[in-house]
Amino acid sequence: MSDHDDGPRKSKEVVPSRYYHVGYGKPPVHSRFAKGKSGNPKGRPKGSGSLASRLQKMLGEEIAVQQAGNSRRMKKGDAVLAALIARAARGDTAAARLILNTSRDYEETMLPSRPTGQLEPIDVYQLSDEELIRYMQKLNREIAKVDPELAARLREEADDD
Repeated sequence: MSDHDDGPRKSKEVVPSRYYHVGYGKPPVHSRFAKGKSGNPKGRPKGSGSLASRLQKMLGEEIAVQQAGNSRRMKKGDAVLAALIARAARGDTAAARLILNTSRDYEETMLPSRPTGQLEPIDVYQLSDEELIRYMQKLNREIAKVDPELAARLREEADDD
């Protein structure tokens, strides 16, 4: 048996370099982090969250928007959604597909179950343009039942553009 052991030592003392073999997972003793000091002293900045949290923060910021000749303040996310819905209401089938697919994805991931009386999810890629427009009109009627003010705003925006 040899005079020294090549395995890891359990004592807290620094092993003299003549008994320490440098290799994979075994950095030289002089270049190790000192006890009590971090390898990343500054660390991750506290306010730098994930992409999703930054997006959520940006969509929650308020901006001034012109609607039907009036200026009002609304969140960026609401403004984007209102503009997209207005495009869909004017007959932009790409915007309508995006809305329907996004709402279906949202329902599948975020809502535990669909309350009765809601529109059934459909495969928008199987619909003709006319069927899609009829579906969007039906969707607008459903919105009017829940939030008549929103439905009126959407109709005004569609008429303005």
